[in-house]
Amino acid sequence: MKINTELANEIAKRSMAIIHHNVNVMDNNGIIIASGNHKRVGLKHGAAIESIKRGVRITINDDADAARYENTEPGINHPIMIGDEVAVVIGISGNPVIIARYSELAILTAELLLKQAHEINTANWKKRVNDSLVNEFIEFGDHERGLSALDKINEVSNILLSATVPIIIKTDTRTLMVGEVIDSLLSKLSSTIDTDRIILINHNEVLLLPPADASIPTIIDKAELAISSQLSSFKIGVGINADSPLDIRESIIFSRSVIDVGVKVDSAKRIYRFNDMAVLCLLKELETSYLASFFNRITNNLTGHAQGAQLIETLDLFIENNAEMGKTAAQLGIHRNTLSYRLSSIKKITQLDPLQFMDLLQLTIAIHCYRKEHPRRNLWIESIS
Repeated sequence: MKINTELANEIAKRSMAIIHHNVNVMDNNGIIIASGNHKRVGLKHGAAIESIKRGVRITINDDADAARYENTEPGINHPIMIGDEVAVVIGISGNPVIIARYSELAILTAELLLKQAHEINTANWKKRVNDSLVNEFIEFGDHERGLSALDKINEVSNILLSATVPIIIKTDTRTLMVGEVIDSLLSKLSSTIDTDRIILINHNEVLLLPPADASIPTIIDKAELAISSQLSSFKIGVGINADSPLDIRESIIFSRSVIDVGVKVDSAKRIYRFNDMAVLCLLKELETSYLASFFNRITNNLTGHAQGAQLIETLDLFIENNAEMGKTAAQLGIHRNTLSYRLSSIKKITQLDPLQFMDLLQLTIAIHCYRKEHPRRNLWIESIS
């Protein structure tokens, strides 16, 4: 176990509060990394090096004894083991006879702090491994690599075996989700959902997998509060209820896609729910689908007509106005009969009737694809562009 400076200083501080003698903390290379005497920090401690080599306590009785070792003073140097290795050496300066009674308390304090840190590090390491496996399953799905990751996840956790509503928290790509933000999120949500259901996907994306029967709105509110106290730019995407690994994976993808679409619908919002925006997400997917060429042919037929531009505009506004004849005619500044004639022309050219729901749905998708290439200021198109 590699000890950091923060923990080493904490050990030195607490130990000295008990025994009122100088305490040095040496790493597993015998370097002083914390000390009540700050001038000694960074020096090699000869007795500590000997203690590490032999794995035993080295007692320095007097100055003559200390002279045998580099940068060493009288005192007790005790190695603390984590597993089979020396993690640190605790050096307590002073006459060994005088400090012997109290040194055990200082050493015990150091051992407890190290054990606690080791357990936390082990738990964090296991969590990082599990998080990476979840990420791997999301990426590879039912391919061999994804299924292998799923098997490993299921060995230690049931997070992908029980119903959940996935929630993605995504920060601006310019704002990495640093450790403090993650800690804040874990702290505020740990009383609501288990920490193994809070998964770090990458430095700007966190996945929550709360049980489906939990209070999802409460969890979302707490997540928003936790992040907003640390960052100003972030979005939350909420998937749908799913109860099997592959369905959960799909819902996670939904929660990601709804953010991509949502920021273009209303960038001021922070929370986007897939249930509210499924159709917009579907149209987004169609943009890169082989089906796009089919819908492009519909508008190509219209634009090839002498009045093509006029018919495209008419159909566009008809869709935007939820197929309301009166409202569309008024916006175009034409009579309802003229609008009916134009819609009949569209039907004749495309073989799709704008007054029939399923035909209008095809025409809507066609207009969406057309406007991706030929944009104009249009509220419903801009909402998914």
